[in-house]
Amino acid sequence: MRPFVLILTWLLLSTGAQVVWATHEGIASPDQIETGNLGSFRYFNSLELSHLGFPDRDLSSVKYLKELDLDLLASGGPPPDAIPSIDDPRFISITETDKWLADEKLVLGVRFNGLTRAYPLAILNWHEIVNDDFDGTKVVVTYCPLCDSGLAFLAPEIEGVIAEFGTSGRLFRSDLVMYDRVTATFWEQFQGRPIVGPLVGVAGRLHRIPVDIVPYGLWKLEHPETTVLDRPLAGDRLGNRTGAGRTGSEEEFSRDYFSDPYSRYRVTGTRSGSVTEFGVPFNDDRLGAKDQVVGIVANGQAKAYAREAMIQQRLFNDVVGGVPVLVAVSPAGEIKFFERGVPAGGVLEFSLENDQLVDNQGNAWDFEGLAISGPLTGTRLNPIIATPSFWFAWVSFNPNTELFEGNDEAS
Repeated sequence: MRPFVLILTWLLLSTGAQVVWATHEGIASPDQIETGNLGSFRYFNSLELSHLGFPDRDLSSVKYLKELDLDLLASGGPPPDAIPSIDDPRFISITETDKWLADEKLVLGVRFNGLTRAYPLAILNWHEIVNDDFDGTKVVVTYCPLCDSGLAFLAPEIEGVIAEFGTSGRLFRSDLVMYDRVTATFWEQFQGRPIVGPLVGVAGRLHRIPVDIVPYGLWKLEHPETTVLDRPLAGDRLGNRTGAGRTGSEEEFSRDYFSDPYSRYRVTGTRSGSVTEFGVPFNDDRLGAKDQVVGIVANGQAKAYAREAMIQQRLFNDVVGGVPVLVAVSPAGEIKFFERGVPAGGVLEFSLENDQLVDNQGNAWDFEGLAISGPLTGTRLNPIIATPSFWFAWVSFNPNTELFEGNDEAS
């Protein structure tokens, strides 16, 4: 299997009759699994399970990964679905966003299945999960404000149902813990894997879709065809309930999307050798805890790229875990990652000429990794899925990470 290509497969559930759509990667083996009652906050309690439609779950036989540091799996405060997912999202055109979405505001940009969409962080701050549909393919778009991590996944098919996801009310290493509404399994957002519940040892990591977090003005300039997630109304289906908003009228917006509930959190610092606001140890002062990075993992080697440094540099030919990597910043400010090796041309060296990607063999490429002129015209580079996040979050999940800080220097 190629380092960055997740091969989808059908995996039988333990009953033998049910199936789950997942990837080959990261399925826990029996010796990596514990069973028992995890106690308060580390899994749903019986009352929560009853409200969620699972009244008969045996809490004494809940499966979970042995490797979990259970002290870092705890309540985030709100109960399940109190931060309500957007379950029937509506999208509007660029011209309809002028009155409320400023160009400098950040969006989570997604291009998939022929569609281009922008998800404003001003909305995701309040909802964290969007159960979306890209022309018939269900996609789960997620954002954790505490980690500044935006990821999108193909929605898995579980027991014959394309699963929706909700917020569990729990955090792991300060990160969003999702749950699927078919089995009530906890899924860790940062790595897209089941960590507690029936699918541990059955399903592997969710299949990811490339995303990045960019200013809206740059995104719409490069992608004028984009549609934009609209602000949910109080009467919309949120958190798996219709009319879950806080306001009285169904025509009023569900939240105050002009306010940022995390504005102070994002600017508060954490010193190396201390812990973050939600108890995650932080012991790496190569960057500030809440500096923004974009990270990849290749052949087991993690590497993060400081966003500010990469925006300034625009292009970097790198090698991570023995894999030749191209890191390039598109005109929209997206940090793109591709493998530099191609069957017909070997390992390519790239540069920027007049805002155009070119290689050392006379080919020109667009920022989607497609050769648009030269001997390799029509060839596509293999994309590498990256994770945008705060530095402390990346280090928490990848403690042995390398770091690119700019000026062609890495540490």
